[in-house]
Amino acid sequence: MFTFDNNNAEYGRQLAQDRSYVSLLHNRSFRVANPHGMFSYLFSIPADTEEIILTLTFHSLDAGKQMILRVNDDPKTDKTITVEPYIKNGFFHHDYVLPKEWITNKDMIKLMFLAGEQQGGRLFGIGLYRTLPI
Repeated sequence: MFTFDNNNAEYGRQLAQDRSYVSLLHNRSFRVANPHGMFSYLFSIPADTEEIILTLTFHSLDAGKQMILRVNDDPKTDKTITVEPYIKNGFFHHDYVLPKEWITNKDMIKLMFLAGEQQGGRLFGIGLYRTLPI
């Protein structure tokens, strides 16, 4: 998912949000949660999936910003994601392996991104892959 439009692209993924918004940076759309805000999407998972690589796209201007990733509405899955400094100025991807127990016997996965006391990092893309993309 690389289009954040507050319309068809997001609502096709069952967008839920509170205190978040979409905008553009360098002609690329993003969604970001304001302080204490959140947004989430639903993604389908093929039946025989054993491992999922979550690829998130950030911009280097957001280095140091944080958000919490929550999977399937379960606070036990909370993972703090910090936008790491990037060598170059611009867009970059960061990969996260989702634990097998988060996807076993599920045909859908809900990814929720929550901001804490401060605005979270801007999210420019969300990719789910069975193996790392080349």
